[in-house]
Amino acid sequence: SNNSGSTVNVSSTITGAAETPSAPRGWRAYPNPFTQRFRVQIPDSLIAQGPDPSADIRVYDMRGQLLRRWEYAVHLPGGLVIDWDGRTNTGRVAPTGWYIFDIRLHNWPGAQGIRFKMLRIRGVPSNTYD
Repeated sequence: SNNSGSTVNVSSTITGAAETPSAPRGWRAYPNPFTQRFRVQIPDSLIAQGPDPSADIRVYDMRGQLLRRWEYAVHLPGGLVIDWDGRTNTGRVAPTGWYIFDIRLHNWPGAQGIRFKMLRIRGVPSNTYD
């Protein structure tokens, strides 16, 4: 494991675009595939059930390189909504292709979180999430 968190071995943990075997009930991730934005919604009930309501959300490319990271250290009423606009931490636009979304809520048992694949495609820009 890399201490900096900038790379991850994705080949052994990703089995399919729609498969999220460790995902608790109540969260949503859509649309998949996406063109402009990808949204993850985590309900308040999943975040607030413990002493550490912090979250660490990361996006990796298929080589395991960290592209984007969000950290939340406080409880957010109503839950957590993360929108990825397809940009890296430095503002570069990520190309079309497969990406890994890694969500770790420290209140979840073992803080194991969810890791799943999403597909960015070219298409007509959309402002909706349907």
